[in-house]
Amino acid sequence: MNGFMDLTSLIFLVIAVAVFWRLRSVLGSRTGTERPPAEPFKRREERAQADEASEGNDNVVALPTAVRSRMPADAEARQRIDAVAPAGSALNSALRMILSADQTFDPAHFVTGAKAPTR
Repeated sequence: MNGFMDLTSLIFLVIAVAVFWRLRSVLGSRTGTERPPAEPFKRREERAQADEASEGNDNVVALPTAVRSRMPADAEARQRIDAVAPAGSALNSALRMILSADQTFDPAHFVTGAKAPTR
């Protein structure tokens, strides 16, 4: 069993040769669906014309925009912010800026989450 060519080595050698033979027959064979070779010295104008010609063949589908939840009224939003932060404070003005950027912003949830690490 200590010899160079015992039975297990011979079996693995046969399997390796068979796998190599199959891969050699598959890899490198052309199927006809390959891209044409790139032409690095092609003029820029010719490339631009080719790009313009292919622009009409795109299959881009516009997705519908996400439906936002109900937008709060300005007075209701101000009341929600004033309930969380005193009017005229830096926190109040910062929350109003965030609400102006994101209409779905919930200031009470935000402040509760901000207070959680300090407890």
